[in-house]
Amino acid sequence: MPFLNVRARAVLALLPLLAAAACKDTTPTLSGDEFFPGGGRPVTLEAIIPASQFLQTIGSFAGFESGHTFPEQLVANQYQGVLNAHALDRFGFPDSLVFSQDGSSKTDTLFGVRSARLVLTIDTLGSALAGSTTIQAFELAQRYDALTATWDSAFNTDSTRVLWTQPGGTVGALLGQGTYTHAAGDSVVIALDSATAARIRPDSFPGVLLAVNSGKRLQIASTVLRLAARPSNAVRDTTITVNVNASEQAFVFTPQPPTPAGSWLAGGVTAARTLFSVDLDQPLPGCAGPTACATVRLKDVQLNRVSLLLKPLPSPAGFDPLRPVTLTLWTVDEPELGRRAPLQQLAIDADLAQNSFVNQLVADTVVELPITLLARQRAQLDSLQLSFALLGQTPPVSGASFRSFGLSRFDALPRLRIVYTLPTRPQLP
Repeated sequence: MPFLNVRARAVLALLPLLAAAACKDTTPTLSGDEFFPGGGRPVTLEAIIPASQFLQTIGSFAGFESGHTFPEQLVANQYQGVLNAHALDRFGFPDSLVFSQDGSSKTDTLFGVRSARLVLTIDTLGSALAGSTTIQAFELAQRYDALTATWDSAFNTDSTRVLWTQPGGTVGALLGQGTYTHAAGDSVVIALDSATAARIRPDSFPGVLLAVNSGKRLQIASTVLRLAARPSNAVRDTTITVNVNASEQAFVFTPQPPTPAGSWLAGGVTAARTLFSVDLDQPLPGCAGPTACATVRLKDVQLNRVSLLLKPLPSPAGFDPLRPVTLTLWTVDEPELGRRAPLQQLAIDADLAQNSFVNQLVADTVVELPITLLARQRAQLDSLQLSFALLGQTPPVSGASFRSFGLSRFDALPRLRIVYTLPTRPQLP
């Protein structure tokens, strides 16, 4: 065999390297676009399942909270032609006044009150703010129990029921009034003269009733009685500003929130909730497009998103939430108990534990409540029959006191949305 020259030997030495490079860049069994292991591309599909296929409504229930546990007060006058509400406040004046003068602290039990002002902070998100609103403060002519008062009753305990002489609170003299305009800020001041302040001061004073003009609805976050007090033992003319918070607060309203049939209810002043059961074990298309193919189950696919799609409906007149509503979804283990069924696990995905929507209806509005993590867990356990409670408030376990007065309402036929990816390897028989 003749010897090869140096150049020929170099070319032969490169051949194995070139072959290896060719094998690295091109797979003999595949050509064109890159494919995934298993012989096919992963396909992501979306299935929208109607309520008739997966849902059973158990019912809507209310009365878990009341106006007595509501964190704010409401005033309304024929709002949307329906709602009336009055705020009731009683103030406990301090027994003594402590002030500093000439570097020393003094206490006075004989101080006088020159004038007073009621300062109201308005919850602007929870109020109907169109135009200006006149707020009137009346002297109550009848005592009330802040824990049991209703629109009809001043006292409504187990042993005693005393009706108001005038429904909504028996009013006496007008103490003062103020005008609230949203553009001017979030507070309104009602000035009271010294004679009025002196009447309010005794513990025997029944309280103050707040009302608004027709067509209005305001939510009051706080009410403070701001006194201009004059100490009796001051060495010179001195006026001290004293803030007195209400010692007893309530609000009474009529009518009670209606419960329209054929819809889901959530939240509101009575903390309504809706219970329902679902069957997540649904057959899903095993391929894309119109091609006929076998179905797959949730446990056979990668679940990207599982959600309930709710369609908001108009709230009952007078009870529109006005502000964003926080919806929460809880699992329920004993749905047959109805309103007494205890809440178990927060079901909405952890990164969306509070899902808010604004109850201002537009065409094709949809509220999505994602339950992907829960669906994945249950698919692995092959336990896809679940019951839920839909609430319209912050999670009770959070300790938050926020609730919207208005009632949220939804179509009773939600849909189930499942976004999933088919397995890249075919399932063997």
